[in-house]
Amino acid sequence: MVGAMWSSERGGRQGSFKESGRNNSRVHAPRCRSGCKPTTTAKSLSTACRNSITTNSRKREAELADDYGNKENSGNKENTGNNGACGENSTSATSTSSTSSTSSGSGNRSLSRPLKLQRRLSGRGSSAHSLSATQATNDRKADDLGGDCGGASRVHRELRGLILAPPPLKSRRMSAYFPDWSLHQKLDLLLKMGIVATTKVNESEEVHTLSICGQFAEENHLAMLQDSDRVSYYRKAMYWTGEGKSEGKRLVEGRRVLEIGTGPICLLSINAVNAGAKHVVALEASRPSHCRAKKFVEAIGMSHKIDILHGYSKRVPAELFKKPEVVIHEIIGDFVSQEGVADALLDVQERTGSIPLSIPFGAETLICPASLPEPEHFLYPAHSYEGRSILSPRRILLQSVRLNTSHLLLSEEFQAFETLKFQSPMKSQMEQRKTLKFVISRPGCMAGLLAVIKIEIYPGMFFGTFRNGETDSWYTSLVLLPEEVTVEPGDVVCVESCADMRNYSKVHGAKQPQKSGSKTGSGSVLVSKPTYSFTVTVYKPSFSFRRPFKSFPPIVVPFEEQAPVLCGATRRYADKR
Repeated sequence: MVGAMWSSERGGRQGSFKESGRNNSRVHAPRCRSGCKPTTTAKSLSTACRNSITTNSRKREAELADDYGNKENSGNKENTGNNGACGENSTSATSTSSTSSTSSGSGNRSLSRPLKLQRRLSGRGSSAHSLSATQATNDRKADDLGGDCGGASRVHRELRGLILAPPPLKSRRMSAYFPDWSLHQKLDLLLKMGIVATTKVNESEEVHTLSICGQFAEENHLAMLQDSDRVSYYRKAMYWTGEGKSEGKRLVEGRRVLEIGTGPICLLSINAVNAGAKHVVALEASRPSHCRAKKFVEAIGMSHKIDILHGYSKRVPAELFKKPEVVIHEIIGDFVSQEGVADALLDVQERTGSIPLSIPFGAETLICPASLPEPEHFLYPAHSYEGRSILSPRRILLQSVRLNTSHLLLSEEFQAFETLKFQSPMKSQMEQRKTLKFVISRPGCMAGLLAVIKIEIYPGMFFGTFRNGETDSWYTSLVLLPEEVTVEPGDVVCVESCADMRNYSKVHGAKQPQKSGSKTGSGSVLVSKPTYSFTVTVYKPSFSFRRPFKSFPPIVVPFEEQAPVLCGATRRYADKR
């Protein structure tokens, strides 16, 4: 450790002692007593001794601790003032010659050198009367090798005594979980600490993609508006002029636009008008949000450009869409298809007979084997931020906003288990089955599959939770295994996934959109309830690649687990927004 320290600072110290080396180029041998004239032999030997002070010796002297050096230096000053001594004894053989006083010239020169170096030089000068040039060379070699002769060896012994052995380094920070704890015990600790909140299945009504639209509170919508990443990317897409074109027609310029799920502020529709849209039809299924949006548009004087319609998109007559050329939507959930975007766009394509342009262009859900987060990985713990870190009712999903995932991933890359291309026919994308293989690159305990989303807002431009801490409009989800399994580098995790967007629920009594001249009525409509399943198998090369080391039964994530309510709440969803 000490050798590594000296080696790493070698260049810096050589430069710092370069100037002092020049000052020490003329070293006079100390006189044995007052009025004693040094002989020619002493001068030549003094030069040999000076040359024996190598760069390594100077570096070792400079490494002495400040407190120790100050203590020794204060002693030297005291001895010099009282006794006029020129230096200390380096060995018992030279004690008599080194106790005599120095001349005034030698004293002035010593003030310009480090005090430890003064003691070293004076010790070598005293022994010069009895040493030959060959012996001086041997001293230099012994000094460099940490030998046991000369003054340098004494300094080396002092260094050995002062520098303690470094404490053993900790490989990783201490975990909040005991090594023998099960996955359920670790989850219990997160609940007890208030890091995550408990949830329950909403039993007041049937849960589907339409029912959750009316249960976003006003503060949830305001939080989405404050997500600067999300808003800025949508605005960039509206002003996008095409690949490689700096000047051209914007994506929405001069086109009819349909927005699905406009919210109470109608922000995306307003941005579309500002970007040059010809006309915008904005749909909102929540009546309170629809009323606020309509009043807001009238207040800012854009009612002639934006029509606000209340109703579920599948119940709005196709003629009211006015055959849109661009569809803007933000009905993307923590899993891309969770909020019914695939079903809504499929309905638009089938009833209009066309495939309009889309903002965003596409999206996909990525997964990767991961370990259980530590309490410190939660940026928004539940005890301080209500609803931003939750555990699903049956402990299938652990979700948190802006979860720090940098230390959780056990494989080097994410892989997509569902991919939606919104400017392609949606009918063939409603059910996706994939088999994914992950090679473990970091040892750890795999607790589940980390799920993030990657949104392609326009071709080549991406954002979402796949980047650590980029947006707070969606949860980062961990699909939990029944139990943890220890994995090592080289192990293979095989995942058979299924994203089923054909799971429908028949909803009765859906109202028609309210608009002057239109009729209202009741009927039934099929509403999507996306469901996901994962079958995880672990293979170890040390065990067998033919037989799995560990197999888990299919992990099904029903829609009720994706849209729970906080315990103690009635109609308020545990939503991050």
